[in-house]
This record gives sequence, structure tokens and C-alpha cells, in this order.
Amino acid sequence: MLHHHLNGTPVRQDRQDPSVSGVQHPGSSPALQGAQTWSSARETRLAAFGWLHRYNTRRRHSHLGQTSPIDYENSLLPTSATLTHAA
Repeated sequence: MLHHHLNGTPVRQDRQDPSVSGVQHPGSSPALQGAQTWSSARETRLAAFGWLHRYNTRRRHSHLGQTSPIDYENSLLPTSATLTHAA
């Protein structure tokens, strides 16, 4: 089976590997929920970028009082963003 790493390098995986064949052995962990495969390195990079963007900007963080980083930064902006004219 051919997989693409994020840098675009194709990597072959052993067909005897249980993660490839789908065989579950006693004591092994179940398959990942929502696991996906992509047909190209470009699709893989786009999916990773989308996940990272959501995780880093939209996901709520406990350190920020359960708000997303974007909402937290917006709460720090002044409510009136008008410019004053120089005399």
C-alpha cells in the first residue's frame, strides 16, 4: 500500500502490518474514528492545514476561559476602532 507523507514522499507499508490489512488482534487498539486516506500529497497537506488552522484558531481553549483564540483576541480589541484626524 502506498501512503504519502506530508512532505509528498511516497512510502510503502508492509502488507503484513495489521494497520494496513485491517486485521484486529487481541489486545490491539481499535481503528481510529474518522480516519481518512487521501489520494495525493496535496490533498494530505490541505487536510492537515485545515485541521491545524481549526485547532489553533477556532477550537476553544481552557486557558482562555473556554473561548477560541480568535474570540479571545477580538475581546481585547477596543470597541471603537475609529481613527482620529491629525490637525
